[in-house]
Amino acid sequence: MSSDDTQRKNSLLKLRVSALEADLAYFAARLELIGKPATPHQQAQMKAYRSLEAALGNILQRLRQSANQNGVESHPGPGPAGADP
Repeated sequence: MSSDDTQRKNSLLKLRVSALEADLAYFAARLELIGKPATPHQQAQMKAYRSLEAALGNILQRLRQSANQNGVESHPGPGPAGADP
């Protein structure tokens, strides 16, 4: 793989990590806004957000591992729900 290809791959990897971190922050904020669900709709929202948060967190964890293996600088941030970064 050429140097340009490697740089492009590393840039995309960093971008994906940043996008997933932003998505996780959004879900965390939505969960905070819901607080204690008062309606069935809010309960459903909370369940959906927690499921999405867990799924995105797992993807983020795998991307970070891939970044570390490829020598791309990756900073710890939000990870899977209930997991340490």
